[in-house]
Amino acid sequence: MNGLTKDSFLRLAREAGLPVSDKFDGIGYVWCSDEYPIDEQLQRFANLVAAAEREACAKVCEQRAADHEEDSRFEDDPDYKERFLVYAKHERRCAKEIRARGNNAA
Repeated sequence: MNGLTKDSFLRLAREAGLPVSDKFDGIGYVWCSDEYPIDEQLQRFANLVAAAEREACAKVCEQRAADHEEDSRFEDDPDYKERFLVYAKHERRCAKEIRARGNNAA
């Protein structure tokens, strides 16, 4: 499932100052006033923000990988060349794992 867990969503909503309780009325989590459920659109918005941040972080890793690959082309020492390529491999793996976090949220 892509998105925040229920507990994470509620914790963040409280940190933002939203008056939310743990009570679920079958539609959504109710405001402390017990009159209005948290709109599903708000949770979708939070999930989209989290996904955008994950993607931005993954792109930073990919850019670092590309930079290391480029640097390896200018290196004469085979040990350093290999080191740059290993860095790039790990940075690409990091980007993949960051993106996968969106698929692991429950």
